[in-house]
Amino acid sequence: MMDTNKDGMIVEDEYMKMFTTMDKNKDGMLDTREQKMMMPEEE
Repeated sequence: MMDTNKDGMIVEDEYMKMFTTMDKNKDGMLDTREQKMMMPEEE
């Protein structure tokens, strides 16, 4: 969950923490595979 302090808003540090978590190979970019790992499957 991005809204770590549960205030109903996502601020830059919350977003960057999630981005860093998603960026598995630490290249500063999210490739398709990294994005799909964090996104729920569409039915």
